Amino acid sequence: MADQGADVLPARRSALEGVLQPGPFGAGDFRGPGLALRERHPLSLVEIEATSRSGAAQLCEQTSGILGVSPSERANVATGSGRPRIIWTGRWRWLVVEPEWRDLSAALAPTAGIRRDLSHGRTVLRISGRRVRQVLMKGAPIDWHPGAFGPGACAQTLMFHHSVLVDCRETDRFDLFVARGFARDFLERLIDAGAEYGWSLS
Repeated sequence: MADQGADVLPARRSALEGVLQPGPFGAGDFRGPGLALRERHPLSLVEIEATSRSGAAQLCEQTSGILGVSPSERANVATGSGRPRIIWTGRWRWLVVEPEWRDLSAALAPTAGIRRDLSHGRTVLRISGRRVRQVLMKGAPIDWHPGAFGPGACAQTLMFHHSVLVDCRETDRFDLFVARGFARDFLERLIDAGAEYGWSLS
C-alpha cells in the first residue's frame, strides 16, 4: 500500500453526490431547456476579513499582490474573472473563490486579516439560461432586472427559504452559494421552480 503521508487530505466529496443527475428535466419548449444547472466542485472558498479601515487597506493590497485581483470596497460588488473571484460579503469582508489549486489561507500573512476556510461548508451551483432571472424572481426579493443586478453584482439574500450568496457572472449566468447541509433541499426547490421552463442538468 502506498504511503499516503500525514499531510494528504482525503478527496473532497460533494454534498450532492448521487443527487444531481445529468440530463433533461421539466417542460422546455421548441428551443430546448430554458435553464442549465451544474455544481461547481471542488472549489477553494476562503473568507478574509479586516477589523479596521487601515487593516482593510492592507488586506486589499496584500490580496491584490498575491492574486492579481483587488477586492472591491464597494458594497455588493464582485471582482475578478474567476481565477480568482473575490466577492464582497460585508464591511471589510470578502470571499475569495478559486479552483482548488492553492492554499490561500496559508498564503496570506496572519497580520493581513482573519481567514476562514469555508471550502467544506458551502455548495456552489451555477445556474444559467434565457429563463434564469424568472426563476430567481420566484425565490428572492431582489430587483433582478439586468440594469439593477448585472454582471459583477453580488448579494446575500433569503432564496427559497435558505440563506444564499448570489454572484452574477454574466447577464444570464449566476453562482449560488448555499450552506452544505441545506444543499439538497435548496437544489430540489430550485429545480421545482424552473421545471416549467425546462432544465439541462449536468
